[in-house]
Amino acid sequence: MTQSYRIETGGLINRNKKISFKFNGTSYFGYEGDTLASALLANGVHLVGRSFKYHRPRGFFGAGVDEPYAVVQLYRNGETEPNIKATEQELFEGLEASSVNCWPSVNFDIGAINNFLKIFLPAGFYYKTFMWPKSFWYKIYEPFIRKAAGLGVASTKHDKERYEHKYEYCDLLIAGSGPSGLASAYSAAKNGAKVILAEDKPRYGGSLLTSDVNIGNQSGKDWADGIISELKEMPNVIVKNRSQVFGYYDHNMLVMSEKVSDHLPKTKKYHPNKRLWYIRAKEVLISSGSIERPIVFGNNDTPGVMLSSAAKEYLKVYGVLVGKKPLVFTNNDSGYETAIEFKKHGVEPIVLDSRSNPQSEIIDEAKNLGINIKNSYVVVAAQGYKKVKSADVATISEDKKTLGKIENINCDCICVSGFWTPTIHLASQSGNKTKFNEEIDAFVPGVSKQNETTLGAANGVFTLEETLKTSFEKGKELSKKITEKDNEISIPNVVEKKYSKHDKFWCVPLPKGKSYKRFLDFQNDVAVSDVEIALREGYRSIEHVKRYTTLGMATDQGKTSNLNGLQLVSEIENKVVPSVGHTTFRPPYTPISIGAIVGREVGKHSKPTRKSPIHNWHEEHNAVFVDAGVWLRPRYYKRGNETLFEASKREAKNVRTNVGVCDVTTLALV
Repeated sequence: MTQSYRIETGGLINRNKKISFKFNGTSYFGYEGDTLASALLANGVHLVGRSFKYHRPRGFFGAGVDEPYAVVQLYRNGETEPNIKATEQELFEGLEASSVNCWPSVNFDIGAINNFLKIFLPAGFYYKTFMWPKSFWYKIYEPFIRKAAGLGVASTKHDKERYEHKYEYCDLLIAGSGPSGLASAYSAAKNGAKVILAEDKPRYGGSLLTSDVNIGNQSGKDWADGIISELKEMPNVIVKNRSQVFGYYDHNMLVMSEKVSDHLPKTKKYHPNKRLWYIRAKEVLISSGSIERPIVFGNNDTPGVMLSSAAKEYLKVYGVLVGKKPLVFTNNDSGYETAIEFKKHGVEPIVLDSRSNPQSEIIDEAKNLGINIKNSYVVVAAQGYKKVKSADVATISEDKKTLGKIENINCDCICVSGFWTPTIHLASQSGNKTKFNEEIDAFVPGVSKQNETTLGAANGVFTLEETLKTSFEKGKELSKKITEKDNEISIPNVVEKKYSKHDKFWCVPLPKGKSYKRFLDFQNDVAVSDVEIALREGYRSIEHVKRYTTLGMATDQGKTSNLNGLQLVSEIENKVVPSVGHTTFRPPYTPISIGAIVGREVGKHSKPTRKSPIHNWHEEHNAVFVDAGVWLRPRYYKRGNETLFEASKREAKNVRTNVGVCDVTTLALV
């Protein structure tokens, strides 16, 4: 198939190295540096799976950890691994993957009948349906639930891969290599502190790879590359990519999963597949950035609907167009960045802005480029089944409660931007008492319980100049406290565009007579109507609503759904969001394989066998051993074809008529 969605130049991929791979049995090719997601999009493939509950078609929504549903079954080197995010799996020669949660195929799935029966499958239906009759539980309900549970299939074969654990100590652990992570790591390292900088992606730089900014007369990417090069040369710095800090525990102990070989066709000899790091840090700097929020509208789970930032990343990092007739739906200036990138590559986008008359540099740039902008417009519903074909759009009133006349616009993708949500998972895990920031309409870290500090976008700071300034200063401040050095670092000049305020609008009203599903949680098929049902049935605590509806559960952990769910509850209950609160963020932040957690403690290494001092004597006298805790102790001494009962009778008789000796040295040995 011709890669008609790959632009001819640009991106950070290596176009000199072509890579072949298979998806659902069909052969495609991509380039070194692609992810499975970007390579499939380059080949025009959007349908990759089916949703968990209704088996609705699913495509790509994000470009990294923000991806809620593009998970696949991966086949590599004779092994299989379930539920791999296509947006995080790097392409390698011979990669094979298949869709999950569909039968007989992703294009025709028998389970899609659930979508037509959705009126009978509301939130919490299983709590009521599977209660009666009692006799049905073991023979009907439980087998059915077990069969339906999960997405991919875990292998029952012995895992031949090798996994390792590593224990490390440092002065500063920095999670994330975006602008705040790089600035704080650099100033701390220059001050003599022992620093570990962890980045979950293969490339360093975070938002600097896709932002049109200038730092010290360099592009954001060039500045990031220079900082990384210097850090790698410093003996007091450990720099790790493909390494996700996924858990924050007591006493400033954090756990990091390093993907050592996942991007290779085969694990090198004596190398592990993954390495789990247990890190004790005197100070922790969280620079985990932020995730773009979706805007909720009808059929917003249709393949082709994705985050605006993801569309921009696919274009700028991988050189891939997610569509040729894009519609950008936004309530803030970030959506215009994506529209401008489309325009620069010869694609004509249409921008729908929920705001009536926003003014900023980026909007002026879009207007000067001739981009079609419609203010006070919203997407009412996406049209199309396996792929977006058009969108129903309408004007919206100033109070965001009334829609105007609905019209239809042809498009092949809808790029959505509902502003930004700080990634506060690690801070919350540390015990930080988060607080609600009214200006950005999201939670940010508040009072720290441990020695942790959150910087940059993860702390609700969305300007590069302030991010670099505060991060350089914090890195120096914390390192000075540890090393007692006071080396000055000059903060580079920053050139960036100024943005206008976003519109605190998150959900498009449902037109009269329409029954579109408006999804909050894409992974678990939780719609606006499900949360409304939970509240009508008496659930008030957000934790109870979460469990009743499954909002924000499973591997997604609510990255793109939690805040919109809280907004809905606060609106229905007529409460402010802080009084609703937010759900608990539990580790791991992203899925971690059981093999990585177990490490080398498998087989004979999982429980070392201990032998008594006269173990050899027991063996010489035909002892049949039994596990007694971690020890091997003789159960009886076999003669000929004796059974346990016959040998026991003989030995008991011998003790009664002669004498017996019992080896209990194991009770005294530790």
